[in-house]
Order: sequence, then C-alpha cells, then structure tokens
Amino acid sequence: MAVANVDSIRILGIDPGLNTTGYGVVELTRRGPRLVEAGVVRGKSRESMTARIEQIYTGVCDVIEATQPSVLALEELYSHYERPRTAIL
Repeated sequence: MAVANVDSIRILGIDPGLNTTGYGVVELTRRGPRLVEAGVVRGKSRESMTARIEQIYTGVCDVIEATQPSVLALEELYSHYERPRTAIL
C-alpha cells in the first residue's frame, strides 16, 4: 500500500476469536511506530454463540470508533479439527 504525503497512518490489527478477540492499534509516523492501544474484546462464555458474536462485534465497533484507524488488518483464521466451531467466524 502506497501512501503519499501522509505524516502518519493508524493501523488496527485484529486477532479474531469466539471468546476473546485481541486487537492492537499502531501509528506509523516519520519518527517511527508508536503503540496507541492494545487490548481484548470478550464475549461472555456462558452466553449463546449469537450473543457472543454480537458482543464482540459491538466491542470491535467501539474500538474502531475510539481509535479511528486508517487501515484494518485481520489475522487469517486458523481452525483446528478439534475446534470446528472456530470456523464459524
């Protein structure tokens, strides 16, 4: 990705999961990279899968709104045969 005449670019990286979704926001500037924020969004494990997905969706939307990234990077999903429910993501 080429970005011309930009002083900084903010990138949100997401590591998806049904129970816990991790994220990190990094800002790249002419002076170098800077960590803006990192954390997790959790769904309540005792809730239905539908409710957990909605909780994670809402949490990720909140992170996007709060951090205003220019770019979003989503980790490729890996689903092991012992955990086929992960493939639902």
